[in-house]
Amino acid sequence: MKYDILSILFVGLLGTTGIVLILLTSSGLMDQVRAAVNSEERTVNLPGFNQKAGKGIQRVVLDSGPYPLTIESSNDGKFPFLEHMVSG
Repeated sequence: MKYDILSILFVGLLGTTGIVLILLTSSGLMDQVRAAVNSEERTVNLPGFNQKAGKGIQRVVLDSGPYPLTIESSNDGKFPFLEHMVSG
């Protein structure tokens, strides 16, 4: 009798797992799960980049997107841009 109950529970678990996987696949969430599992994050230091600003330039606006960016300035009109981290 106890083998019958274990068999029913095992088949029920397999069926429920199959239904959940089908729902995840049909909703598109399974692709996101695969991408998260297969993704790799790397952190690298990049070399500094110096650019001399012209005399008429008073303000510099940078858009680094989702990546952190450290900006250092000096009194000689140079803007050394140093990106500390890029994830890829």
